[in-house]
Formats: sequence, structure tokens, C-alpha cells
Amino acid sequence: MKKFFRAAAVFMVGLGVSAMFTACHSGSDSPSVNPVVIEEGDNGGLVSNEQYYEIVAVSNVRPTRVLYNGQDVTANATISGPDANGNYTVTYRTNVPVDGNASTGALTLEATGYLAQTANIVFGDITTITPLFELVQTSAAQDLTVDTNGVTQGSTTIESDQQDEDGNAVAEMDVPTGTTLVNGDNTPGNGIGFSITAYVPPTQTDENVEKIVNAIDENTPESQKPSEAAPVELQNPVMAVRCTPDGMIFRNNPVTIRLAIPGAKSGFKYVCTNNGEATDVSLQDGKAVITVEHFSDWVFDAITEITKVQVEKDQLAQGSYTNTNASNRTVPVNYNKKSGNEILTDLSTLDPDAAALIETFLKVHLGVLSPISVPKTANITVHGNERANYILRQTYKDVTYRFVREAGYESIDVVVRRYGAVRNYVTRVAVSPVPEHNGGSN
Repeated sequence: MKKFFRAAAVFMVGLGVSAMFTACHSGSDSPSVNPVVIEEGDNGGLVSNEQYYEIVAVSNVRPTRVLYNGQDVTANATISGPDANGNYTVTYRTNVPVDGNASTGALTLEATGYLAQTANIVFGDITTITPLFELVQTSAAQDLTVDTNGVTQGSTTIESDQQDEDGNAVAEMDVPTGTTLVNGDNTPGNGIGFSITAYVPPTQTDENVEKIVNAIDENTPESQKPSEAAPVELQNPVMAVRCTPDGMIFRNNPVTIRLAIPGAKSGFKYVCTNNGEATDVSLQDGKAVITVEHFSDWVFDAITEITKVQVEKDQLAQGSYTNTNASNRTVPVNYNKKSGNEILTDLSTLDPDAAALIETFLKVHLGVLSPISVPKTANITVHGNERANYILRQTYKDVTYRFVREAGYESIDVVVRRYGAVRNYVTRVAVSPVPEHNGGSN
């Protein structure tokens, strides 16, 4: 009910903690309670400090600049860290109302010497959004030998500076001999530098899929939810390569790119795209291989399905506050909110290559995969001559992702808990005011 936003919305600190506040009143006897229910707590309103979306991003590098929708918001962002894992937290409270009509936003992190990256933000029933960034340094350029007509002389293999645990380049490209290079109106000459940088994209959430998941609540009939018979297909990035010079075109002979991508040895399916342009992906010796005729960012997507969405609530606190004064009372209350996502399936039982693909996919799709406990403070208003009986609940959704693989491999189901908004469920009851003393003492 909308009345909840002006009604008493009282809750207490922490997960699983309940407490009772009692307003001070004169006299030695407790006030008599008039058992008249003013408002039932059947529907929860958002707590006072969740009226606007908040972004809590995690980055492996301390950013020097933070942008939201292309605007520099560094001065308005809070950057903390590093934590025990060497990561930094970037907190930015948007001016986007939770009950508004906005659907998406974009958060960009920049750091000197690193590839700037932008996370796609989808606004829905998750009020604290937790994108994940893994910034990488741009690979050094390597010169190619070309003749005066821009034709390559000899075949050249260019490797990324990013390496795997064995010291091998994560990405490489082969520029064959006899390829004509075209870069706009200019014909490249000797000394042109080529580079390839491999990276895991920051969180890229699919807006259409999120709309389906966001629309599901505890009252949604099973027939209207995703199921094994009617799954929701999801195509999401897992890795990408940036090739420079951007816009370079190859005539006569295309360039071959090879990427050591998680899951390439385990039968997963991939699609490679560039600004909507798709190219075929083949798997060779545990690597994803494509041929391209121009340079840009090439993004490798994996394909999965959502087969189940279960909505639940955690009760965070329960208690009561009695106000026997005629004026309203405001009570500041501290509590802890879980944000982010949590993998409930044990991935350690899987083949390491398969587990790496699943974890990478979910990081890019959802963001942080370990719940973040975010301390919050809310100002609670209790009307005069009322008692507020409250329950504080946080909604979460357990989503089942089915990773379908090539023939000969079994599909893998993974359940992820996605933590959502915190709401008040309040029943308000009228109480009799405490009579005023006319002087003297008892």
C-alpha cells in the first residue's frame, strides 16, 4: 500500500535480529491499548533509503575516473579498498527512482594504462546493483612489414600481453602474407603497429531477459514462469578481444584470431559478435577460432537457458514500537543488507574448464558472485498514539541456469541466489494517549 511510505515503517539491525523499541511516556502504568487496527501489513513498501538505485561495483584496479551515462561522476562516487583480495569498491548512488520508468544505465571505469570498460546496468527489482570489473592493460603494439601498396610482406603472428597460468598468450592473431591493409583513406606504410588485448567484459546484463525475471514474484503462476519445457534462452559475453588499429580492413586474406576461452575443452557453445555482426566460431585445440576482415572489439558469447525462478523472502527483523505521544517519532535504525549474488551449486565437483566457463559467464551476466553485506541506516517514522508492529523482509530469487553443451556432453544446472530489495511489512494499531499530570508527583 502506498500508505506504507508515510506510515510507521520500523525495523532493527542485522540479519535475524529482532528488537523492541518502547517510546518514553509519563506515569508508571503502561498505556491501555485500543485494539483497533489502522492498517494491515499485508504489502511491503520499500524502506526509506531504497527509493533510488545504488551501484556498488567491484574492480581489480583502483579507477582514476568514474562515469555514469558518459558523465564524469568521480566526485560523487565513493572508492574504497583494496580489500583482502586486492579489489576496490566503487559506490555510486544514482538519481534514478526505483518506481520510475528508467530501464538501463552505463557505468564506466577508467584507470591510467588500462583498457576503459563499461558495464551495462539494468534497473529492476534489485535496488543495489553490483557489477564486476576486471581491468587489463592494453597489449603493446607489434610492427608489421608492408610494401608501398599496403600489402603485408610475410606472415606475422601477434600475441596478447595477457597470459595464462602456463605463461602462454591468451589471444593471438595471424596476419597472412599478401593481405592488403586499408585504414580509412590512408594506405599504411612500414612500422604500423598491431595489437590484440584479451579481456573479460564487465557486467553485461541482458535487458530483455531481466524484464522476464523481474516480472516474476511470489504470486506469479507456475505456468507463467520459465520451465524446462519453456526455458528462456540467454546469450551473454564471457570474453572479448580488442584489436588495433581500430577500423583496419583486410582485403584478399582475412586475419585469424585464436582465443583461449573457458569451456572450449568442455563442449560449450559460443557465438562471436561485433556491433551486431556475427561470425562463426570453431573450436580447435581448446581455443575459440574466428576469421575477421576488420579490426574492432570481438565479443565471444556463451549460450545458456533459464529453466526456473523461485521467489523467497528472508525475515531480517521483527518487533514493535509504541508511541503514546501526540507527535510523530523518527527513529534512526541501522541494519545490514545483502547485495549481489550467490552460487548455490557446488562448482568444485565439475571439470575445472567447465567450472571456469560457468563462473565467468555468471560474473559477466550478474556481477559480484559473493554476497556483500552493506550497512544501511533508515529513518523510521511512527505516528502519534500508534503502535507499529513490523517485520522487515528481503526478497531473493533462486534462478536455475541450464548450460547446454554439444552432443556427447550432459547439460549442467546451476542455481544462483539473487538478492533483491528490502521491504517493510507494518501493522499499525491505535493506542490511548498517556494522561498529562496536573502537577505534583506519584
